[in-house]
Amino acid sequence: ALPKHPRKKSVSCGIPDFRSATGIYNNLDIAELGVGEAQEVFSIETFNDDPSIFYKCASNLFRTYEPSDTHRFVKWLEDEGRLLRIYTQNIDGLEHAAGVSKSKICQPHGSLETATCTTCGKRYSKADIAVRARTGIVPRCSRPKKNKKAKVMPTTKRKSSRLAGRQRGPQQPDDGLEIDLHCCGVLKPDIVFMHEYVQNQAQRMFDMDRPLCDLLIVIGTELAVEPISLIPSKMPDHVPIVLINRNM
Repeated sequence: ALPKHPRKKSVSCGIPDFRSATGIYNNLDIAELGVGEAQEVFSIETFNDDPSIFYKCASNLFRTYEPSDTHRFVKWLEDEGRLLRIYTQNIDGLEHAAGVSKSKICQPHGSLETATCTTCGKRYSKADIAVRARTGIVPRCSRPKKNKKAKVMPTTKRKSSRLAGRQRGPQQPDDGLEIDLHCCGVLKPDIVFMHEYVQNQAQRMFDMDRPLCDLLIVIGTELAVEPISLIPSKMPDHVPIVLINRNM
């Protein structure tokens, strides 16, 4: 069984990382964005206050990327019956795009594959919001409200009561316009922002996988971000650990 923890394998696909010299954090103009530090762009407080900041900075994340050979290697492990689980901090969903079964993937930081309306809870796919998100525009919910139609009256001056009193006859229908009403709530990607609660899905899965694991492969990570960074230290002593990383 081979649980695997990749991180920077997605960089080889053209997806920018966050913390390297050429990553997202180091290429943000925080003064122009009006934030104190780069990490605030991806905090839940900033998103709730002004989601346009996130979408302006994360537009590249919503492009279409192809899985790498490393992603296909994980798929091969599953096909060979050797993959117990893949634990990933990546939010790009390329493991699933490579054909890895969703039941084999643990993503404690969520995924950009879906988004949820912050007002009504309607779910959307990445494809549904990608066009707007790629251009830095905040995508909004298109679900119709219960009252599907609303009448908007033209803004005209009211006739004087004296003039209105002279015009007696059949009552004329108003010339208001009917418009569709939609939810228009902000769509939030189903990823975990900074200061947002992280569900303990990873811990539950690890508790199940730990007794079954006979080899741990760690690829492309500096093991700096919890909870996945804790996995190697929690493995039984008899389980070999293979670390593949250019920087370590």
